[in-house]
Amino acid sequence: MQNRISAVNVTQMVVDVNSDLVANGVIGTQITGVSNVSALVEDEDEDYDVDGTSVDGGSVAGTMSLTVADPASFSTNPSVEDAVTAAIASVASVSPSIVMVTLSQITGSVVSGRRLSGSVTAGYAILSGDPSIYGSMQDCSTSAMMGQINSHLLAGGLDGFAVLAVSDMSSPILTEEGGGGWGESSGAVSAALATELGISMLLAAFSVAFTALIFLGIRDKFQIQENCVGTVLKSMCCLPCFITQVLGHIEHLEDALIVGGAVGVE
Repeated sequence: MQNRISAVNVTQMVVDVNSDLVANGVIGTQITGVSNVSALVEDEDEDYDVDGTSVDGGSVAGTMSLTVADPASFSTNPSVEDAVTAAIASVASVSPSIVMVTLSQITGSVVSGRRLSGSVTAGYAILSGDPSIYGSMQDCSTSAMMGQINSHLLAGGLDGFAVLAVSDMSSPILTEEGGGGWGESSGAVSAALATELGISMLLAAFSVAFTALIFLGIRDKFQIQENCVGTVLKSMCCLPCFITQVLGHIEHLEDALIVGGAVGVE
């Protein structure tokens, strides 16, 4: 099973909702923005493509805090979001098409009516469970991440949106196909198989021992001259041979030995 995070274009969502309002005769009521859009997690059985890039069913996700001069503009500018996406893709050495980024404004402090620089929380999800991606994000420092973001902002002509600081970078969470951390699912399956194998071997050993004891009892009852090893091997490997031997032996025994002597009752 895979975990796929579907991207939501909030700008397009605003356009679509307003178009539907007008189409349904709702005039004078429009939405101006969409925020706090949660990701959709779907379970799939096969790997899938994102813009032609094949990815597996895992993901690497995390968050960080970006200090900027104008958090409201920064968090709502689609070009800024694309630049942050490209920066994270560059750090992880993956295609930006498999990187999902959400920017959420954190209200800044106000001193004497003047708003200070504020923060924006950047959440990301890379749609691949490759451990090397996890390692790249884990090893990336806050200064390196800030450098990558500002470099891509500058390349996109967004020099007025420079990131002043990066902080609170969470440790990335790696999820492989099937949910759970890397190796967790395969470890659980291996443990389950080992348990089942152990139980099966225990039942098989009990069955062999039980059958061997029954045939040893038959051997002793009818006084068959044979060593224990031979009897046990016959019970395990050649049951018809042993039965034929017992029946042939019984034909030459006295009736009293087979059914026992008469018992008197007073």
